[in-house]
Amino acid sequence: MSPTTLTLLQGAWGESLEENGLFLIKSRRIYFLGHMQEPVRYQLKQDSLLIHFSKHIIIRQQMLKLDKDSLVVQSAAGISRLRHRSE
Repeated sequence: MSPTTLTLLQGAWGESLEENGLFLIKSRRIYFLGHMQEPVRYQLKQDSLLIHFSKHIIIRQQMLKLDKDSLVVQSAAGISRLRHRSE
């Protein structure tokens, strides 16, 4: 992934602009709503976002689309469409 990808990922993401954000990406950490004091590490590999919840729990989400306003990812749970929000 390019430095541009890392830059585009930064900020708050939610399912819509009207609802609370689901998570915040800041630098190389993800902060989930309700667990802001427990950030998790993530890694970019090719077209995927790997979220490291622990040494043995890593969630892979394939990034189908990423731009300044939206992020579309696919995981075993299905496709999620997220909107970039103001922090």
